[in-house]
Amino acid sequence: MNATAKLFSIAFSILMLTTLAAAQGAASGDLHITVKDPKGSLVTNATVTAHEQAKGFERATSVNRDGEYRLLNLPSG
Repeated sequence: MNATAKLFSIAFSILMLTTLAAAQGAASGDLHITVKDPKGSLVTNATVTAHEQAKGFERATSVNRDGEYRLLNLPSG
């Protein structure tokens, strides 16, 4: 194996390993909610909370100007 082929092989191996390592991120999700009362009116000035008791996780959000609540980057499960 000549020096160029050896260098190419090493560079390719490093590239593949770094690509695989970068793809090992944690799964997460977003929750987008519009809350309405029984008459169909938007509920504003409220707080929505996601709670996972087993993991001790809790995240809360308040309404935006469109009456939507968003909980971003929630862990899986």
